[in-house]
Amino acid sequence: MFKLINTNQINETNIDKRNNSLKLESRKLLAGEIMAKIHSDLTFENEKVTYAKIIENQTKKLVKSLLNNTEYSGFYLNW
Repeated sequence: MFKLINTNQINETNIDKRNNSLKLESRKLLAGEIMAKIHSDLTFENEKVTYAKIIENQTKKLVKSLLNNTEYSGFYLNW
């Protein structure tokens, strides 16, 4: 969202003032940016992965932890 605002792709003209929400085209733009980020590559534990893969792996770890009543250690990415 901040990227879209900072690059002026979304501004106050994109807000539907009747219900304080983004107009349809702006919502589509935002959803596209979110999906692009989720499927973008990053290096984690010396391996190239996508955020989607990390979410999938963390979900599996959480389920395993809940089923086995063990401690769950979540994902943490340094900025």
